[in-house]
Amino acid sequence: YTSAIDLDKDNAKGYNNRADCYIAMEKYTDALKDLDKAIDLAPENPLYLNNRADFYKTQEKYDEALKDYATAIEISTDDDATTRAINNSANIYWAQEKWELCIEEYTRAIEIDPKDPLYYGNRALSYMMIEDYEKALEDYTSAIDLDKENPERYDDRADCYIAMEKYTDALKDLDKAIDLAPEDPYYLLQRADFYRDQENYDEALK
Repeated sequence: YTSAIDLDKDNAKGYNNRADCYIAMEKYTDALKDLDKAIDLAPENPLYLNNRADFYKTQEKYDEALKDYATAIEISTDDDATTRAINNSANIYWAQEKWELCIEEYTRAIEIDPKDPLYYGNRALSYMMIEDYEKALEDYTSAIDLDKENPERYDDRADCYIAMEKYTDALKDLDKAIDLAPEDPYYLLQRADFYRDQENYDEALK
């Protein structure tokens, strides 16, 4: 990377990619210098702002990360770059337990890309945290509609049904997750925990 940069000192991609290398080596000061340089060279490219924001997020410098994500959203003309910044902003609010802000951000992402189940699932989790189970259920169902072969979606919705004390519906979703991933012990354990909590110990032991 350094040799390439020496040959072309105005190539933002070179600095951006070298920063990844520095991060892997835990040389964070050098990484940040390169991320800054990439932005200086290409301030109109949201990719580099998103990357620096991701760096700040991993360093738990949330204010700096949120500023970069906001700028990336402001300048972006690419839906993927925009939703990436919005989703990661929401993830910061999640770490800060700011559930209402999470919901706002995930809603923005859904408005831009209503076909991505990730945002519905993430918003559903946020609704779960404020115990708005009806809205969580709606979002989990939307995620399933978009991602029917993913057992995780059914497992997540089962948690919502359990919180709502709709145990028959919960069991159906737990069964579906196992049907989709019969070799994955995680979903068997999830159903076993369900049976245990229902004091159906014979089924739990199976």
